[in-house]
Amino acid sequence: MVVYHGAETWTVGECFLDLFGLAAADPLAAYQPDFRYHLCDLSRYSDDELRGGV
Repeated sequence: MVVYHGAETWTVGECFLDLFGLAAADPLAAYQPDFRYHLCDLSRYSDDELRGGV
């Protein structure tokens, strides 16, 4: 699970490999784990909105 609260909207895909941008031909690609993760993108909420739910 990835919890993101940055200033910008999350634009990376939902696969772990997308975070690194390795090409399939890269020698390290075979050793890079690949899995999907759940993204909880909180960037659309203000700090005050998030604090109100605590």
